[in-house]
Amino acid sequence: VFTSDGSEDKVPERSNFARKFLEGLRNGPRQDGILTSEGLAGYLRFAAPKPRLTEFGDDQKGSFLFVSAAPVATNPANDEMEKDLQAWRTTKAANTIAAYNDYRTRFPNGEFQEQAQAAIRAIEQDLAIRQDDLAWQVAEEKNTPEGYQKYLADYPNGRHRTEAAEKSSINDGLILIRGGTFDMGCSTEQQSCAEIEKPAHRVTVGDYYLGKHEVTQKLWQEIMGVNPSNFKKCDNCPVERVSWNDVQAFLQKINAKYPGRNYRLPTEAEWEYAARGGGKAVLFGNGKNIADPKEINFDAGSSYKETYSIAGKYREKTVPVGSLNSPNALGLHDMSGNVSEWCSDWHGAYSVENQTNPSGPASGSNRVLRGGSWSNVPQHCRVAVRNQYPPADIGSNVGFRLARSK
Repeated sequence: VFTSDGSEDKVPERSNFARKFLEGLRNGPRQDGILTSEGLAGYLRFAAPKPRLTEFGDDQKGSFLFVSAAPVATNPANDEMEKDLQAWRTTKAANTIAAYNDYRTRFPNGEFQEQAQAAIRAIEQDLAIRQDDLAWQVAEEKNTPEGYQKYLADYPNGRHRTEAAEKSSINDGLILIRGGTFDMGCSTEQQSCAEIEKPAHRVTVGDYYLGKHEVTQKLWQEIMGVNPSNFKKCDNCPVERVSWNDVQAFLQKINAKYPGRNYRLPTEAEWEYAARGGGKAVLFGNGKNIADPKEINFDAGSSYKETYSIAGKYREKTVPVGSLNSPNALGLHDMSGNVSEWCSDWHGAYSVENQTNPSGPASGSNRVLRGGSWSNVPQHCRVAVRNQYPPADIGSNVGFRLARSK
């Protein structure tokens, strides 16, 4: 007697045992057209649930014999179900996204479509977690602000974002400047504009970082090993007598020391947007419309007094960065006066067209300088004023500040 496993087992919705039994009657091993019970039992070894064989009595008088009176027609639906089941078992054993997708393609109406989709989602979720954790391990191994920032950039909603955010800040004196749109050049509040400041035009800049102060002699000395400044013995005074080309060598060395920060010079548009305290309509880099020598280091001699300036002391040299304590709305010091600052752009005429993150002409003979210096009169310290030097030139009134992209 063939039985479908133990009596304690629940009967399935579809009887795999019955299906296998019928398959055995159709396809089991025959000799001279006769199927023995032993042959059928061998075929049923692969049924699920596994069958049990018992006997009536113990007279050992022989086996049941099965003889087909006529050819038995096969059931195509059963054959397709068998293929579906076997394919699913093979797929589940492989347990890969490719295998599940292959099953879904070959059996679009298969019994296990939902299970295949769920398995794919589970594998993808597990893979995402493992990739997230691996990226975090890389960040922890580097253990630098730049490494944690890269993790946050790649996984903004990552499992370790809170800890990464705590460790990602770079304390290098640069301030995050939130971008925006502003009128650049000779806007309505500007006075005594030169032709090179015209026309005023709408410019949009993205987020970036900009130095709170101009680069000091101390930092230049640390990176380059020498101090080219004219006004020495003042570690916190801005470095000067550095050409645009010198600055490129400095940037190469400081970026090698701090990989991933990618320090650079600001573009002319970024510089003016920041000097205006976020694109505001102001005359000077401290956010005011009056140049006061107590707040800006410029030539305040009485012979150069303007309606928008106060006459006073002419220091005739640089002063320590931030010492006049007159930052603008963004917290930036000395955006007007002290030293003129190199920008990354070649110097060229403005376009009347609206622009987004402009970087100046593709070529030229002079590089842009902005902000005016200790040696400049009030007019030349306005936020819209543009100056230019050949990239190899130096001056005791020329320095720079660092920028980096967000």
